[in-house]
Amino acid sequence: MMIKLNRIDDNWVDIENAFGVDAKVIANSEVLIDRTTYQEIDDFLALSHSLKEIDSSISLDKVVFSPDLHKGSGIPVGTTAKFTGCIIPKAIGTDIGCGMQLVVMDVDPLVIRDAELDDKLRYRFFEGGRNIAKSRNDRIKMFTSHVFDTPYVPDEFLRSSAKNDDEPTRDDQLGSVGGGNHFVEIQVVKEILDTEKAWRWGLQKGSVVAMVHTGSVSVGQYIGKKWSDKAKEAWPKNLKKPLGGFHALFTPELMEQYQNEQNAAANFANANRVALRGMVIDSIADLIGEKPSFRVIHDSFHNIALDQNIHRKGACS
Repeated sequence: MMIKLNRIDDNWVDIENAFGVDAKVIANSEVLIDRTTYQEIDDFLALSHSLKEIDSSISLDKVVFSPDLHKGSGIPVGTTAKFTGCIIPKAIGTDIGCGMQLVVMDVDPLVIRDAELDDKLRYRFFEGGRNIAKSRNDRIKMFTSHVFDTPYVPDEFLRSSAKNDDEPTRDDQLGSVGGGNHFVEIQVVKEILDTEKAWRWGLQKGSVVAMVHTGSVSVGQYIGKKWSDKAKEAWPKNLKKPLGGFHALFTPELMEQYQNEQNAAANFANANRVALRGMVIDSIADLIGEKPSFRVIHDSFHNIALDQNIHRKGACS
């Protein structure tokens, strides 16, 4: 392996590498990096050399790894990378738009200790009680404007009723937690570390919150796989394949198309977190007889390519 770690100060480590990429880890002395992650870092930074072989104007400019850096599927989870002149679909992966949402609810902590709530949640999440209905036209709006404005609509994930496009129908995706490390948790604030921020967010000891971690499930799988294949097809045939399969989209047309389709998947991922949040609130309402008021504290994406070609894999701003 060609990388070497050099500590800059108490919280930053420079990654010396053979490719001349500005790469750093946010890490104090307690953060440990395993050897398999070292290899993924080296393979990812090698992309810099492969991109320059396509055109000198295409580059991997800078990489920052977060403190929870660990081995992923080719690219380390916890990677933020800035590119010029290209998009790397594999650096985003297939769970496009995956992220986390935190919601504080006006609920007595005693409510979530009620054994009945477990039954209500289990019914809604796992036993067919989801009941989220949207019309075809609603779904079009969800894909095109939920967070990002995009013209792309994945027809494969639209559906109509037998009557018309405004009649609500149900599907097996919206309100799906997904697999892997995705979760929905109801939590109680036990300790306040930053009183000013907690006050601004409306959080205090004993506050009941819901944390939702999920992404675009089958929508992202479909779009991510499609564009990884397109990037592989677009890679110049006279050049050696990039390490780790990090094929690039580097024409303006393909980059724009990917961005549009990725944004549609990210819109769906955000809508999915909203749906899951609603399922928690509805389950509590079943128990106490009314819907509790709530406020969204934060929602962020950690698998996405943003403007200026900032790629995030398991890392958020």
